[in-house]
Amino acid sequence: RELIRLAIKRLKRKEQFYTFRSNGEDFKIPTRDILFINSQGNYLDIITKKKTYTIRCKIGDFVSSTPDTFEYLRIHRSYIIRIDQVSSKGKNWVVIKDNKIPVGETYLSELDKIHF
Repeated sequence: RELIRLAIKRLKRKEQFYTFRSNGEDFKIPTRDILFINSQGNYLDIITKKKTYTIRCKIGDFVSSTPDTFEYLRIHRSYIIRIDQVSSKGKNWVVIKDNKIPVGETYLSELDKIHF
């Protein structure tokens, strides 16, 4: 998976965007700015480098709607992270820009897919 992700990243060097509607406004943000996604039931908090956006979407539908699906990894029932934003990882957590994100027990094997 990691080799495929890196190969696709090199082939598709042009910038990709995630478009969504929130509070009656249309947004288009570069996918490389997304740090992680936090699920709050039927709503998602998209945490970027500059701002947090809240959209109505299920966490399972988010990855399939992004243009670069291999860049994301679900590590918890409430969290999806962007793999290239991980600064460190532990036995059952990862750190992205000073945010310590827990890894669920059923997703512990996903930690092996994160390489530095």
